[in-house]
Amino acid sequence: MGYYALTARRALAGARWWGQGTWSGTSSYAGTMPCCESDNLLTTLIHQLGWGPFLLVVLTFAVLLGWLAVRCLRQKSRLGQFLVIAVVMMLGIQALFSVAWNLGFTWNSALFPLMIGNTASVVEMGLIGLALSAFRGDSVARDESCDVQYRPRYRIRVHIEKL
Repeated sequence: MGYYALTARRALAGARWWGQGTWSGTSSYAGTMPCCESDNLLTTLIHQLGWGPFLLVVLTFAVLLGWLAVRCLRQKSRLGQFLVIAVVMMLGIQALFSVAWNLGFTWNSALFPLMIGNTASVVEMGLIGLALSAFRGDSVARDESCDVQYRPRYRIRVHIEKL
């Protein structure tokens, strides 16, 4: 077990359900916990606000992924299903690794999706937008097995006459 895992577990040991937890270190929490505002944001959330807000954030994200997965099962287009499954799996695995990392299990480091506000968050929002586009009628992901026929919104009629 490394320095990060021991520090994270020490921070989580003093956490409460609501409110700031206790810290038993000789220096401050922010000085001891590495990357407490980026990679370890969930650990900081647990230490500063408690387990309740942490569970609220994680469950809200799980509901979003579950809603996307349920909508995926109702999708008629196979390509749309594959697109949504890829996005859900990518975001779900990233969230799983981030939660495990922030709870002190050092499998792999990952940022929690949509939390930090850097380039990765913009890419994740783009992926969610791409997944949501599969649910529209004029989908970005379209295959030939879909029974929906494309009909243009406007028809332009051209009439040519000889003068």
